[in-house]
Amino acid sequence: MKTESYVMKTERYVMKTERYVMKTERYVMKTESYVMKTERYVMKTERYVMKTERYVMKTERYVMKTERYVMKTERYVMKTERYVMKTERYVMKTESM
Repeated sequence: MKTESYVMKTERYVMKTERYVMKTERYVMKTESYVMKTERYVMKTERYVMKTERYVMKTERYVMKTERYVMKTERYVMKTERYVMKTERYVMKTESM
């Protein structure tokens, strides 16, 4: 009698343990899948970050070149304005003569 009761309890324990093991295995599989997806995401994100950094560097270089061009153009405009003013003064003097 005691032995049968012990055997039944043990069988129930074994069944519960087997269910627990199955659930744990499923959990492990899901977790492994999640880890793989996360690793892929991380790799894609790293590539994106690298590309973005390169883009930012190129854009900064472009901005610097454009700023230099703007400065040169402003200087050219100032020189041209001075030349126009001198020419106007010369024309006025010449006309008044």
